[in-house]
Amino acid sequence: MGEPPIKVQHLGPGASFGELSLMYNSPRAATVTAVTDVSLWALDRRTFRHVVSSGTQRARRMHEGFLERVPILSTLTVRSKLCASDTHQ
Repeated sequence: MGEPPIKVQHLGPGASFGELSLMYNSPRAATVTAVTDVSLWALDRRTFRHVVSSGTQRARRMHEGFLERVPILSTLTVRSKLCASDTHQ
């Protein structure tokens, strides 16, 4: 027989798992087992990447809009503002 499973983490409502596998096209590092009844949403890699990309683009536009309104940054080139937007977290 194999080793008994090791509990690594407890996930509650709204939690997610498996995103690294979807982002990096790699096997999951762990098995997730529900101990109660759950509702589960599953996404294929293509849909997941679209959702992540859309969120990233939306955040970038928001950061760009903020940087456009900062007077001290008005002399920066568009490229410099885009770089600043990409590094803003």
